[in-house]
Amino acid sequence: MDEKVSIIVPVYNVEKYLDKCIESIVNQTYRNIEIILVDDGSPDKCPEICNEWAKKDDRIKVIHKENGGLSSARNAALEIAQGDYITFVDSDDWIENDMIQSMLTCAVKNDADIVCCGFYFDNVDTTGHLQKFEKAEYENEEILLNLLLDNIRPEVCSKLYSAELINQFRFDESIKYAEDLPFNFYLMLKAKKLCCTGMLFYHYLLNSGNSITTAYITDARANSWKMFNGFLKTCKGNKELETAVIYRFTVYTFAILSRVMNVEEFSEKYFNEIVEALLDHKSEILNNSLISNKHKKAIYLLSFNKIAFKTSYKFTEFVSRVVNRFKA
Repeated sequence: MDEKVSIIVPVYNVEKYLDKCIESIVNQTYRNIEIILVDDGSPDKCPEICNEWAKKDDRIKVIHKENGGLSSARNAALEIAQGDYITFVDSDDWIENDMIQSMLTCAVKNDADIVCCGFYFDNVDTTGHLQKFEKAEYENEEILLNLLLDNIRPEVCSKLYSAELINQFRFDESIKYAEDLPFNFYLMLKAKKLCCTGMLFYHYLLNSGNSITTAYITDARANSWKMFNGFLKTCKGNKELETAVIYRFTVYTFAILSRVMNVEEFSEKYFNEIVEALLDHKSEILNNSLISNKHKKAIYLLSFNKIAFKTSYKFTEFVSRVVNRFKA
């Protein structure tokens, strides 16, 4: 194989972790790679670290730009990427040294537009857990369907994309939370073949203080359910996709609602809007075979009395905390 792979690394405020990330990339067993480090206006020593690595390895390109966020950094790299395939690594994460070799082999052998691998979710305290997916192949509409059913992870990290496919798309820079999901949604709508290797190659660092997942709730997170408005329109008229997108919308939006309700300031600001969005799809949720009885009961209670729902939720949370305390 002689295909070039572009590895895009947005960099911001991760000086403690950046060397390990870059080292894991330059040490890949597959050598025909270009590494694009995007210093997104980082206020720490990251710009200098990027420059030092570029001096040591001529496969590294560095972009220095004003801070514009994760999507802006990735888009800047996509504009100059020259690889036949493209992948993304977050700058506080790291990858196994045979990740590119294995995923590229799979892509070429199977003529796949996208190849996925599994995650190690690592904590800064060295504990963690696995997110493994079975080896599988999906074609055409099956790809988007399985993204919506969460059989395919929404992150762009841990995926290898053909440049021919990905170059049709850019990240929406107005989205500041969960930007990977809409990017993959519209990209996978166009993809012809996706392969899951069933192998674990990507190490995702939790609670580093840099990841947006660190914050329990933010305005961007509280509003992120709105991405489903576009998804719902896109899937309209396709019964199987409609069922799957309503399922994903329901699970996702209730998860956001639970976070909003646990912070009084956010509850006052967003509770009613999120509840109305769920109730707008009441009949679709209640008639959806994929949606749990727990969520259907919640919809019934919300439509009957929002205050009763809040009271029930807070009581359930209280019981859960008490039980967990006794378990500890």
